[in-house]
Amino acid sequence: MRKIIVYINSTLNGVVTGDPSQDKTNFMVWTTEAFIEAGSECALKTMETVDTLLLGRKTYEDLSRPEKWPSVRDWPDVNALSLALGALRHEWYKKFGMKRHRLYLLQVAVIVAGLASCQPQQREGASTGSTNMDTKQTLKPTKTGYADVNGLKLYYEVYGEGKPLVLLHGSYMTIPLNWSRFIPPLAKDRQVIVAEMQGHGRTKDIARDISYEGMADDVSGLLKHLKVDSADVLGYSMGGGVAFQTAVRHPQQVRRLVVLSAPYAHDGWWPDTEASFATFTADMFKGTPIREQYDTFGNDPAHFPDFIKKVVSIDLKPYDWSKAVKSSQVPLFMAIGDADGVRYEHALELLRAKGGGKQGDLHGLPKSRLAVLPGTTHVGMLQRTHWLIPMITDFLDSDLSSKPPTF
Repeated sequence: MRKIIVYINSTLNGVVTGDPSQDKTNFMVWTTEAFIEAGSECALKTMETVDTLLLGRKTYEDLSRPEKWPSVRDWPDVNALSLALGALRHEWYKKFGMKRHRLYLLQVAVIVAGLASCQPQQREGASTGSTNMDTKQTLKPTKTGYADVNGLKLYYEVYGEGKPLVLLHGSYMTIPLNWSRFIPPLAKDRQVIVAEMQGHGRTKDIARDISYEGMADDVSGLLKHLKVDSADVLGYSMGGGVAFQTAVRHPQQVRRLVVLSAPYAHDGWWPDTEASFATFTADMFKGTPIREQYDTFGNDPAHFPDFIKKVVSIDLKPYDWSKAVKSSQVPLFMAIGDADGVRYEHALELLRAKGGGKQGDLHGLPKSRLAVLPGTTHVGMLQRTHWLIPMITDFLDSDLSSKPPTF
């Protein structure tokens, strides 16, 4: 284990003088201990990119001397850096407020997008799947098409055979960006149905507001189009909100529900996370896989700023589905990260409403479950397939008996 020091430029005018390790006015300093995956080509490539973005070697002449900075090879794995950036975000917001928080978000959005395209070396027992989160997909779908639902031509793909499972992506994402690591292991013994929601990827936008409720109705329409009476539904971030609404509005079509890193009310986000939504701009996504894939799939590049504004608009308005979600009879597995954007108390409140919050050895097991993944951020959740896939499949395949295990 080695100490990693990450310097983040906190100036708005880009003027930096002196040694950054001593200049506490112009730099935030965050130190952590993390495991190092030495010799990783991906990590070194990412380090060179982040070195340019954060350390300003190509921008600030005074910072061009290597001796002023930690070695580029002293680099943590992707999840360790993601955790560091998540912790730093909270400190940044408390110290500088929203104006400079916005600058930090722009930097981190580019960094995280770069990290998302890298895959750490496979761990023993990790699930097999795509090696990155870009347009590459090793497993070919058995069916693709467009479903005419609610005025949309909703693009979808189908993989594998077995009990149907619908995957719903997060904001600005697409099927390959969000699910390239999940599809291969999940499609081994079930039918995986993945769709791109309104305005995302290959599903063109139409003249209607984007809403969780509207997208839930689109999911319902897709299942009818595919002649699937009932399916398990798994959603991440925005897709988690769509999944909640699908279970509320169309309970007869949802057998079990899996929600990753998503709240059921607007105040389920950490306050600084919720406040950050209003700062989202198209410029934050320049050079990222999100922007590149938006253009690749034939969308009008000039429409991209409107796309960003329209999608984030769903989280700029207060919403609260607590009563409906808590009273839903659909069994739920909810997972958040310990450095996620969703408050712990928010998730625990829902588990208690679903019969949790008691010792299972004494009172039996509830039909719903909760997991808090260590060292995991909002973006990092998508990199935790080696933990999530076994938990998801166990939940979906279990008889959900309330009888506790015995010695």
